[in-house]
Amino acid sequence: MKLAPVRRFKKLTITITMILLLLGIYCLSDNIGEAATAPILYVNPGSYSAASVGETVSIEVRIYLASNIVGYRLKLRYNTTLLTFVSASAGTLFPPPPQSTKPAITNDTSTGTVSIQTDAGDIDNTGFIDLGDLVLLAKAYNSRPGAPNWNPGADVNGNGWVELGDLIFLAENYGKINVPQSGLFGLLLGITFNARYGSPYGQAKDTCPLEIINDTLYGPPPRGPPPAQLPEITHSISNGTYQAPYAPPLLNLTLNTFNITSSTTHYHFEDAIIINGTLTGNGYPIIDSLVTLEIRNPGNIKIVVVRTLPTPTGSVSCPLQITGLTPCDSGGSPQYNFYVNNFVYFLATVKNTGSTGMGALVMVNPYDSSNASLGTGQSSIFVPPGSSTVAFLSVPLENTSTTGNAIVYASVLSDYVDNGGVALSLERSATFSITSSPIGTPIYGNPPPQGSYQAILRLHDTLPLGYPSSGTYTIYTTTSYLGSNATQTTQIQIASSP
Repeated sequence: MKLAPVRRFKKLTITITMILLLLGIYCLSDNIGEAATAPILYVNPGSYSAASVGETVSIEVRIYLASNIVGYRLKLRYNTTLLTFVSASAGTLFPPPPQSTKPAITNDTSTGTVSIQTDAGDIDNTGFIDLGDLVLLAKAYNSRPGAPNWNPGADVNGNGWVELGDLIFLAENYGKINVPQSGLFGLLLGITFNARYGSPYGQAKDTCPLEIINDTLYGPPPRGPPPAQLPEITHSISNGTYQAPYAPPLLNLTLNTFNITSSTTHYHFEDAIIINGTLTGNGYPIIDSLVTLEIRNPGNIKIVVVRTLPTPTGSVSCPLQITGLTPCDSGGSPQYNFYVNNFVYFLATVKNTGSTGMGALVMVNPYDSSNASLGTGQSSIFVPPGSSTVAFLSVPLENTSTTGNAIVYASVLSDYVDNGGVALSLERSATFSITSSPIGTPIYGNPPPQGSYQAILRLHDTLPLGYPSSGTYTIYTTTSYLGSNATQTTQIQIASSP
């Protein structure tokens, strides 16, 4: 079998592809979607969608296929209602001063433009900052737009007045000339904005273009004696778009309970109970949030239920992630079968993908084969940025726990729900089995509609002697969405089975 020709063909294909890339036949930027042979100025990223009001928005103006460029002038136009200018800096296409001219960068809030001029002080546009430029600035000195001697090129710092600041700028660049620069990609201007405006939730998000305007690329000075004008380099542009976030909405969280077993408002241990509700923002259903649920027994002695429930179909972004949940023995080794009147143990691994460490409360809530809550276990942890922390938790299996397949749900919260704690992670589940007890009968239900949450469960009468079991159980729910929080509380009376 002869494989050498195939290998030679693959090698030739790779070589040709690399050559095409270097020649600019293929484009690699996220905002350049077609082949190009002339330079392209483009906004990076091509589309920016802010997540929250106050977010830092970083935008770049870059160049693709830079070739023999000695200077550039451009403006980026933005919407001052949606964005607040914070700062701007020159790119890295040219080496920093004094190896090159000092660029002039200005922000004009009246027009919503950020401008950069790399050859600041080159008023006559010859590529040399010399006596001819100084003479032009002197003629326009102390002028403003509309004055007979006004020369916009002499307004080096772009403040609408030819004054001492422009003279200083020209002096700093006097006698300098930029060395022609080339490259596949280059950064021309970096801008930092603040997302100042939020669109009302439920309506279309406001957007604005990020437009490159008044853009000029300059090539090397032509041969011959000055003051010949610098040649302009033909190029194209690719603009970007910005999408505003939603403003914190007015949340409405509802909380209902229903007895499936008896279809009444009276509750007994072992009854199947539905706990559900809706979540709306400005009257619109919210489908990408989490609702935390907590039930405390009479006297707030024990937390008998903790769940993190979605609302239910949208993608939810969380600061922490539960990356692992494993039933185990008391030494931390995996174990999936447990006997009643013993403890069941769990290892929960929590990951922090952010840049700031976070403290959190990890809670587990196992259920037996009859969908009855077996209680909760909790552990306080700290998760460093970019790292994971493992929590070890335990819950006793009372003799009322039923035999069969069991499931455990893990939640990561900012605090106990009755203290206003909210979910920091999506819920995660794992299965195990319970033996040496009666077999349980599971409960089944339909998924809740969009913008609502639901839990179906039973409660066993498992409190130790001396503590009240029958009585008032308090149900707490909390949620946080786009900077707004909502809570809801209700109570139900649970009695021993008739």
